[in-house]
Amino acid sequence: MTGEKNDIFMTSHLSYFKYCEYCSEYFEAKTLYTRYCSHSCNRKHYKKLVREKKVEAFKNTVSKKEKDEGNLQMVELQNKVYLNISEAALFIGVSKRTIERLIARLKLPVSRFNRRVLIKRIDLENYM
Repeated sequence: MTGEKNDIFMTSHLSYFKYCEYCSEYFEAKTLYTRYCSHSCNRKHYKKLVREKKVEAFKNTVSKKEKDEGNLQMVELQNKVYLNISEAALFIGVSKRTIERLIARLKLPVSRFNRRVLIKRIDLENYM
């Protein structure tokens, strides 16, 4: 008789129908707190959440570094008198190819030392 009492109190004869949080399939849950239709959906959803958390953390650290480095580079560029093509592109926020086109069309005066091309920062500011 003791075994029968425990069986009555331990089992629930109610059925709960829910949607799986991972695959969105309709399933019969055994408890009110069941969130997934199977163990594999639970695992997959957990891995997905962990992956998203890692990606978000990486994006935050990269964006902070880029902001800090970008601010330092802009301060350094504002102190320079001559800029090379890459620095000029960064300074005005365009691609290197755009700077090369401006040079080719003679819209931007440059100084050449052997193969090196230097642009006066003042000329670049005046062009803008």
